[in-house]
Amino acid sequence: MSERQLIVFELNNGQYGAGSSDVIEIQKNSSIEIVQNMPLFIEGVTEFRGGTVPVASLNKRFNMGEGGAGHKGKKVIIIAKVDDMVIGFEVNKIIGINSFPEENTEPTPELLKDAGLRFVSGIVKSEKNDKLIPVIDFSKVFSETELETLKKIL
Repeated sequence: MSERQLIVFELNNGQYGAGSSDVIEIQKNSSIEIVQNMPLFIEGVTEFRGGTVPVASLNKRFNMGEGGAGHKGKKVIIIAKVDDMVIGFEVNKIIGINSFPEENTEPTPELLKDAGLRFVSGIVKSEKNDKLIPVIDFSKVFSETELETLKKIL
């Protein structure tokens, strides 16, 4: 039986997951520095391995309102590789790293695809609590135009 490992995280309206193979690092106590003239979909930048990476709030990106500040105002950021760039994604908190049987993964329902939710790559059913966890594909969070804009300024 094949398993899929997900980083499960919380946003304002529930739990989501991302493939652990897409994630480089999880930063639990990070700050985000505002940088002038960044695209509206970027919150700012954070330090990462001696450099900086742009950070997007998934709550704002998905029209869920402001993100929740982590412990003492610090941010929880998932660092992921998107195309040939490294990008941070701010989330409310990390729930855990969980393994799910592949057969618990369903394809993205057509209704979600039709609603423009191209970034949802599937739905996983948790056997622990019967929750349905949408799986986010970080490479589809931004449009091609937005990715090109990021490449030009980074």
